[in-house]
Formats: sequence, structure tokens, C-alpha cells
Amino acid sequence: MCFVVLCLFATASFAQAQGWGEIVEAKSNLNVREKRTPKSEHVVTLAKGQRVKMDFIQDGWGAVFSLNETVRSEKRAIGYVNVKYVSILEKKMAKKKDVPSAPIKPKAEPVTVKGEGEVKALWRQPSAGSYQGRC
Repeated sequence: MCFVVLCLFATASFAQAQGWGEIVEAKSNLNVREKRTPKSEHVVTLAKGQRVKMDFIQDGWGAVFSLNETVRSEKRAIGYVNVKYVSILEKKMAKKKDVPSAPIKPKAEPVTVKGEGEVKALWRQPSAGSYQGRC
């Protein structure tokens, strides 16, 4: 019994540690840079379709990590990629203490539906896709 509880606790801790960043896929062969600039030193090239974890997005560049990285620290990043060359596959929520205290503005638009029934308005979600960041 104690072993089962210990296993459940370890699994929950591992899952919680994984709960940050976004899983992204390279749209084409993609250079990973040492810094957030195309003039920075080349670190490694991601193959088209290769998946990595991305976080710390700033000025159109995101820090990339191994998929199994558990520590959310920019110091542990492999390097940086321009976000317009990756597609988001899965978003993960950062732990509450990691989330900045800025207000969140909804990106959905209200849509009025007329007719019978209880639903008076729906929210149209923006289409999922890749980042369109600045360079």
C-alpha cells in the first residue's frame, strides 16, 4: 500500500513538473541560435517536423528545450528559435507562481444567435495555428 502511494506521488510530481511551455514542431529545417537574433551563433539545427518544448517567448523568439526537460529555467534552454518557423502542437499551463500578474484579454469575438433555445450568445474561438511573431 505504501509503495502504491509513493508511486502515485512520484507520478504526480513528475506530471506537475512537466506543466509548462508549449510543444512545437519545426515547419522546416530550423537553426537554433545562441541568442535571440539571426546573427547569433548557430547551436544546432532542428529537422523539419522535430518537436521541442518552447517557453520564454520575447520579441518573436522563443527558448527551446528538450521535450523531457522538467525544470523551467531559461538557463537550461538549448537555444532560441524564431517563432514564425514553428507550429504549436500543445500548450501547457505554467505553474501559478510562474504566471505574470498581467490581465488576460479574451481574443474571442461574441456572436449573437437568434432563434429558439437557451443559448443567446456564443464565443467564436480564433483559429489554431502557428505563431505570427515579430522579427
